[in-house]
Formats: sequence, C-alpha cells, structure tokens
Amino acid sequence: MHILRSSIIALASCLISGSSFAQDTQCLRVSNFSWRTARTIDPARWVDAGDVVISSQAYERLTDVDRTFGVHPGLAESWTMSADGKEWTFKLREGVKFQDGHELTSADAAYTLRRVMNPATTATGAKDLSALKPENVIAKSRYELVLKSNTPFVDMPVTLAGPQFGIVPDGSTTEQLSSRTNGTGPFAIATFDPSAARVVMTANPGYWGAGRPKMKCLEISGITEPLSSLAAIQAGDVDILLAANPIILPSLREDPGIGLYPGDETLPQIIMQVDKAPFNDVRVRQALKLVVDREAMAAAVTAGSGYPANDNPAPFSSPFAFSTTPIPQDIEKAKALLAEAGQSNLAVDLYTGATDITPGALVFAQAYKEMASLAGVTVNIQTVPADSYWESVYMKRPMFMTYWGGLYPPYVLKNAYTTTGEANESDWKNPDFDKLVLAAESDTNQTSRLAKFKDIGALIAKDGGVIGPVSVPRITAVRKQCSGFDPSIVSFRQAFKDVECR
Repeated sequence: MHILRSSIIALASCLISGSSFAQDTQCLRVSNFSWRTARTIDPARWVDAGDVVISSQAYERLTDVDRTFGVHPGLAESWTMSADGKEWTFKLREGVKFQDGHELTSADAAYTLRRVMNPATTATGAKDLSALKPENVIAKSRYELVLKSNTPFVDMPVTLAGPQFGIVPDGSTTEQLSSRTNGTGPFAIATFDPSAARVVMTANPGYWGAGRPKMKCLEISGITEPLSSLAAIQAGDVDILLAANPIILPSLREDPGIGLYPGDETLPQIIMQVDKAPFNDVRVRQALKLVVDREAMAAAVTAGSGYPANDNPAPFSSPFAFSTTPIPQDIEKAKALLAEAGQSNLAVDLYTGATDITPGALVFAQAYKEMASLAGVTVNIQTVPADSYWESVYMKRPMFMTYWGGLYPPYVLKNAYTTTGEANESDWKNPDFDKLVLAAESDTNQTSRLAKFKDIGALIAKDGGVIGPVSVPRITAVRKQCSGFDPSIVSFRQAFKDVECR
C-alpha cells in the first residue's frame, strides 16, 4: 500500500494550481470550496453548499442544529410535542423584523413551509414534510405555529433546521426571492447577480440580535483550487476558509497566524445506480465495496485527519452508526463475486468533477481506481467541470461521485434510499426497506428507534448502491485576527454575525 500512498501524494500535487485573489479589506471575507456559475439565494431552492452559505446569512430557520444534531432555538424560542408525536406547537420570538421592516409572525412561518411543500416551487427537500398536509400547517395565533402530521414525526425540530426552511415573508414570490433578500438574518443583498464571482452582503441594521452583526459587510466567494485557497488566507485576502482541502492542512497547521476548527463530517461517496447494469447485480455491488482498504483510503483522502466509514450515512462518531469497525478489504472474495456474476474483467466509468466536488474527491477517485485494479476491475475516471457537475452528471450517470455532510443520518436514509426519496441517487427501490424507514421514523421510543436505524444502515452497507469508505472532517481555517467564529454550528449553515476581524 506504500506505492498506492506515494502515487496519491503525487496526484495531489498535480491537481493544484495557483490563481490571484483579492477582495475589499473592509468586509469579512469568507471563501468556500464550492462555487457554481449560477448561484441562487432563494433558501427553498438551494443546489449545493455554496448556496446554503449565502442564504443562511439572510434567512433564519425556526430551529438550528449543532454538529451533533442537538437542536437549538432559532426564530422559534420554544416548542412542544403531543404525547402521540403527531402535533407540534412552535412559539415564535416576538419583535423580530424582516429586512423590509415588517414583523415576523406565524403567518410568515406557515407560508414558508407551505411554499416548500408546494410542487410548483421545485424546492430542495420538498418531501421532508411529506407527513404533513398544507392545511395542517396552522398559524394558530400571531406568534404560535401548529403542525399536525399524519404519523408520529419525532424529528420535526431537526427537520425544520434544514436550509430550505429559511423563513421568508408571507406572499413572497420566487421572482422576488431570486433577485434580492428579505429575511430576518444579519446580512442582506440589495441586488443579486447569480453569475458574479463573489457575493457582497451588507449588515442588516434592524437585526434582532443586539450588537450584531459585528462586521458592516460580508463577501462570499469560492476558490476551487486548494493551493490558491491556501495562498489567499495566508496572504490575508481571505479571513475564513470553509472546509479546507485536506491537501493543504499540513501547511495550515504550521501557520501561526491561522486557527483550525474541526466541524461536522462529510461522507464522499461513489454511487452505483442499482437499476442499471452491471450494478443491478448485488454481487457486483458487494465486490466493488470489498476492494476498498478503508484505513488506507482515510489516510490518503484526509491527510490523516479523517476516519474510515462503512457505506452508509452515519459516520463512526454518530450514534446511528451500526458499527465502528471498518469493513475489511477482501480482494479474493471480490474476485470470486465478480466471477460468479460473469464480470471478471469488469470495466466501469466513474464520473466526478474536474476539480473537487468536495474536498478530497479527486484523491478518493484515484485511490479507488488503484484499489479496484487489485481485483481486476478497470475504473475509468471521467471528469467534467465542477461548476456544472450537479446539473450535467449528478444522478444522470450509472456511476458517479457525491457527498453528504452536515445532515441528520435519518434524513439522508429517507431522502437518499427510499423509493420516493427526493435524492434517491442509486435508484434503490425496495418496498420492504421503505417500511423499515417509516417504522423507524415514526417510533417515539428513542432506544428502539435508534436500533432500527442501525439495522437500516447495515442493510445499505451490505446490499446498497453506495461506496462510502471515508469520513472527512470539515475543518475551517480562520485568521487569528478574527474572533467569534462558532465551529459548533453545522458547516455551511453558520451565520457570521458574531465574527469580528481587525
């Protein structure tokens, strides 16, 4: 495996190129690894992490979650659940105002949820509230919102922390929400250019959080090349670097002017669409999982900062993980399974971005290619421009890369693996599996509920169409001239209201 690691280091060096980067020093300057040529600021219609970074500055949610998915008050200061888990009551903060000056009420919250649920909105995560009907989203009083579900919905508070549930004013149109912001958050955009190289936001003077935001303006941009992002923060052209690429972590650790803050974990994955040959044969899927040396993959992809993972949405640090022991590499068993399936000389095309779609993705792809070759499998890596990857490749090719991070494992299980899941990337359709997920989701007993979700994760790891052998901590780099950054908030949903730089 020494040869494999050496070739991966060489690959990483080839992937890096430099570019110039300069910004207005009067603003807090935040850079993200993800940057498409067509951004959106409508919270309901986000596409990637870059969109969420922007919308989270202007729009706030009823609840917030930390990186361990503990739920905290947002625009709702408290909430209660009925004994049967079917009714939730949220008490909103009083005196909170939108950027146009009008006060937040339960009518705005109810409209936001119904808008996400409305198919005409084409919202990301529209099915997250599938247990509710629009008429059961009730503005009971000026500051009280009641939600009634068809089945027990114990995860309502953590669900409403999703980025698509940023609260917008009652009656807002998609056209309005696409051109400017009007939220309750600390920063605002007066005029939005979706193709701009950076987004400039100004402080909301009427923000309800006393003394915040600390900075008068905020600039958000994307630097997709790792060494360019390193150069930018070391030169002081960037104050905060979100999800620093593992390639540059050694250099960042050695810089006395930069602090590193571990956050939640990202699970980069290879998806095999199970309704397409050769991945419609479970023996092929199992073989392609067994070729991976998970310890070596974690070391290669994360520069020693990450951990192995077991082909399901729960990292080892999660209580939902069915095991904390890496599935062992077994080349001989992989060869036998491929022979049984008549695929001894299997060749597959693996699609990913020409630059990382998530930090470490290209190293992951190359490492997987080399590991698979030990079982006689030829992996042809096909790259496309990262800024168009999600529109041109994602869920459109039989084998492609994706990632999940900062999302509640039961949420991912429901959305990515059930028959009607909005992001059923592998086209996994198993009615019995769907029933298992519904039973776990509806279980109000936390002990038995957790056990059910662990069993579901184990089933996906064994037979599902996902290869997810590594967990990558999202490490944020912050110049030490800046204070107030909170690493406990789920990555990309941070509002930078408390950050102040000198």
